[in-house]
Amino acid sequence: MDQRLERLCVALGDGGARELAAEFGASEVLERVLGVVAGPNWDPDVVTADLDELDRVFRDHGFDGGLTEGFRSFRSLPDTGPHGFVEVWMCPAARCSRVDVAGGENPSPMCAILQGPCTLRKLAK
Repeated sequence: MDQRLERLCVALGDGGARELAAEFGASEVLERVLGVVAGPNWDPDVVTADLDELDRVFRDHGFDGGLTEGFRSFRSLPDTGPHGFVEVWMCPAARCSRVDVAGGENPSPMCAILQGPCTLRKLAK
């Protein structure tokens, strides 16, 4: 579930997902998912059927992995020196598996689902 929400967050953040959902007749389903995920009574089981429906609609319109499914490759976190941790930006509500390496003067990325900044955390290497 958390990877599906991560993909949804990225799709919304990159733009176009809402417009495509509207074009494909799936706006209501998308907004229902966003309402549950961002709401106080978060329950992953409640959104599973709606995420499946979003993926079906997007697959029907030529998106191989739907909107939230598909293949994904992972890469190791970079070597950060002698310290035993790396600083990363993570989902502000810990509802998805999004992890962006922090560093430099990059501001916190925004969560497109919760409409807020990601949270800076330290992860052990």
